Amino acid sequence: MLKILKRLLILTCVLALAIPLYAQNKTADNSQLATEAEKTSEETLSETAQTSKPEKTAISRFLDFINKKAYAAKIDKKEEKRILREKWKELLNIDIFYPYFKAKEVEDWISDKTKVEFFNFRGRAKFEDGRFKYTFKLKF
Repeated sequence: MLKILKRLLILTCVLALAIPLYAQNKTADNSQLATEAEKTSEETLSETAQTSKPEKTAISRFLDFINKKAYAAKIDKKEEKRILREKWKELLNIDIFYPYFKAKEVEDWISDKTKVEFFNFRGRAKFEDGRFKYTFKLKF
């Protein structure tokens, strides 16, 4: 019984590997036949002139791809954050960062409204460590 299961397993693995290869070769043959039927005599003449150049092998095409210079567009941090926020919004269909940015906007508005100048001291309200603090600064 065990020998039969082993043989059956080997047979399924071989078929699983062989069938896609066979199908790939068949589609390549069919596409070649279709393209040859559509070609005219002028196209075949121009092709013979082009095929005189040596064709690149698969390894040379791969090495050309590897040896290309990399290019990365420079994006500043604010733009990157905006793009990231939009991508999350597209993914989830809601803006999950809205409460955070709204809270920061309210904090900035409160600190702007509570500015005070007292002699050379300048004070403003800040939210630090979960507390509301009033800090003064002095320039020398």
